[in-house]
Amino acid sequence: MKKTKYPKTSTIEFNISSFAEGIDASTDENITDFDKSVNSFNFDYKNGALTEGLGFESLTLPKYHDEGSVEMTPRYVLDEEASHTFAKIAHFKEFDLLTQKRNDKLFLIADDNVPAYSQLISTGAIFGHLRQIFPQECPKVANYHNGQRDVILFYSDTDKIYAWDNQDYPVQYQNTPAIYDFCEFNNRVVAVLSGERLTLRMEKINLLQWTTTPTENAKLITFDSERGYINKLLSFNGYLFIIRDFGISRIDTNNIVSHLLCSGSRMYANTACVCGNRGLILCKDGIYEFNNVSAQKLNLKINRLLKGVSNQNAVASFRNGVYYLACRLDFGDNRQIGCESGNYKNNVLIAFDTNTNKYSICRGVDIRYLCTIQYDSCDKLLACFNGTYASQIGQITSDGKFFGANQTKFWSSPLTDLGYSNKIKYIKEFSLLSLYDITVKIFSESESREFSVKGSNIISRIPVRIKGKQIGISITSTTQKANVSNLKLVANLVDNEYV
Repeated sequence: MKKTKYPKTSTIEFNISSFAEGIDASTDENITDFDKSVNSFNFDYKNGALTEGLGFESLTLPKYHDEGSVEMTPRYVLDEEASHTFAKIAHFKEFDLLTQKRNDKLFLIADDNVPAYSQLISTGAIFGHLRQIFPQECPKVANYHNGQRDVILFYSDTDKIYAWDNQDYPVQYQNTPAIYDFCEFNNRVVAVLSGERLTLRMEKINLLQWTTTPTENAKLITFDSERGYINKLLSFNGYLFIIRDFGISRIDTNNIVSHLLCSGSRMYANTACVCGNRGLILCKDGIYEFNNVSAQKLNLKINRLLKGVSNQNAVASFRNGVYYLACRLDFGDNRQIGCESGNYKNNVLIAFDTNTNKYSICRGVDIRYLCTIQYDSCDKLLACFNGTYASQIGQITSDGKFFGANQTKFWSSPLTDLGYSNKIKYIKEFSLLSLYDITVKIFSESESREFSVKGSNIISRIPVRIKGKQIGISITSTTQKANVSNLKLVANLVDNEYV
């Protein structure tokens, strides 16, 4: 007599005790750990729970130098016919020779290229135009010392250098060459001249005394074209780093040139930042770190999000151990979050902790420029924007809101067989702790169900009844605050042959 075979059923539990593992957008989903996300944005998870991420609010400036000072919203006294959308932000670090104290200012460059400025710390912060400066294009801005006092420089490919020392009108130095970029290194000024983007010129004389003809003591270093044009200069760790189209070169104090990296993908110079004792830069295929010894790609597992994306508008800044990168990512999820509902250049802000190598992604904001301001009671990351917020100067927050509006927050596990490729999974229930309202979606390769979970300070347990070879879960939050933890999935496993 033939024996009847009955299916062997076992019950398993999958726990995500911590969401801190972050994002993995490189590994195949079916072999990605269940506690890693294949798509996540606007959540923060560095403490293990899913909480609200970064946001922006309107600029405020401290009234006093003491830490914790009351802050006020500055006034903008700008010409009516002038542009009121902003392209750039700069921090003028000025030591006042009369008072023997710092007297820093915050500069804004509008779309008409005209600078406006305000005292950085003041009981009456007012932005007004800096007169007698007429750049033909949006200028680069740099702090410099002219040999007598601190000045702020405005320069570009097409303009001679403007300098302002807070004593009089800006002065344009008609004899100087047009500068593409410069920095100070080894007691010399090192510059890349416009139209000569393969050559470094080094001079011991003050930049404002330069002419188009190098002095007898000038040092010229010309590079071959293999790694492309020179786009940015950085000086740290006792070396000069030259950021090029497709590589990073290095010069030591003896002017010996070596090449740290020859990248097969384009490097986006406006994302290059000194981050402590190393530099970080976005390339077309990922984020690279470099120092005086080597350069290498960081294993951040965002390859899929960068595939096919151009980031020529990406910008970055470094503040308090975090590398902030505004760029463009392709999530491939057919969603339109924030700025993605219209034309946009960038759509995310990545906050990368250089101490832990963990990061979060703020999605839906089109950032045009980033600037770190750190002086006495003022410690901020500031941004100006394309699109909806183009007339705003924003300062970063941790409340997850963009200028008062809540943002959609999302986390999704991989769609995976959970390590049981020959089993069908019958999801019986899930449980979690969520202090605020969320939507949970349980899905398989063939079906899905959504569940509204009310915020509570006790564990919520919800029956599911979904089956599939592969299982996934996603969490969506539209409230201002979020706090999700202790996720557990309970499933029965049945051999395929019985289904």
